[in-house]
Amino acid sequence: MPAALIVTAQPALAAAGTYYCDSYSDYPIMVNQNGSGGYAVERLTVSNTSSASIHTLNISENTLNAVGISPVDNKAYGIVPSGSNPNPLLIRFDNDEYQYVAEVDSKATQGTFDVHGDFIYGEGSGVYRVRRPDLLTGYASSGDGGIS
Repeated sequence: MPAALIVTAQPALAAAGTYYCDSYSDYPIMVNQNGSGGYAVERLTVSNTSSASIHTLNISENTLNAVGISPVDNKAYGIVPSGSNPNPLLIRFDNDEYQYVAEVDSKATQGTFDVHGDFIYGEGSGVYRVRRPDLLTGYASSGDGGIS
């Protein structure tokens, strides 16, 4: 009996890199709206409270909050509004791209990682956790059905 194997796959996406840790691990990093629809990513110099521009992060959402860098994969993560999903989304980003990683339970104003690589975030109503986002697939679209 003849048989055929049909393989389907989504287009490959380049993964967000470790740009911030590779290039700026000696400095705290600040991400702020720049007033032009993007976010200024800057390195801070603690000794004299100055900052220097790294680059501008342009994302289609107009809000990025709760930014942290994972100690496991050395990549930056943050929370953006939902787009076409009912809940806000966790994104993984570097200097030239971002990927949608997971739906989260709440919008957030603070975010960090614990030593195990879990993303901890919160705002006035509680504290939440996304376990090991480094193990989650990143998607190019906020409406992708694989985001959970």
